[in-house]
Amino acid sequence: MEIQESKTSNNSFAYLDIKIGLEKSGRVIIELFDDIVPRTVKNFKSLCLGSEDPVLCKPLCYQGTQFHRVVPQFMVQGGDVTKNDGTGGRSIYGKQFDDENFELTVNVLFVNLLHSGKL
Repeated sequence: MEIQESKTSNNSFAYLDIKIGLEKSGRVIIELFDDIVPRTVKNFKSLCLGSEDPVLCKPLCYQGTQFHRVVPQFMVQGGDVTKNDGTGGRSIYGKQFDDENFELTVNVLFVNLLHSGKL
């Protein structure tokens, strides 16, 4: 995983290399909207690069996590950094953090961070 700042916009990009078993399957390139959702982007970047949970004193990192839900031709869900099965999850801010912005509408080409239902 790597993060790069854009040379043409305020946004940055995350590059996630996907493996199925031990075989490389491809790379997902994700544009991050740093100016619209800065706290969310900071959390995502930190989980991509790896950080430590100050409360649990455990590493939080997407590397090695699995896609726990796959709906063909629609979407995948993954990134459960605590239980790796979709029932856990944590941010660099703790178990939850407030929604930041609803300016962007959900689009099939967007990565969306799920929340536990509190708005």
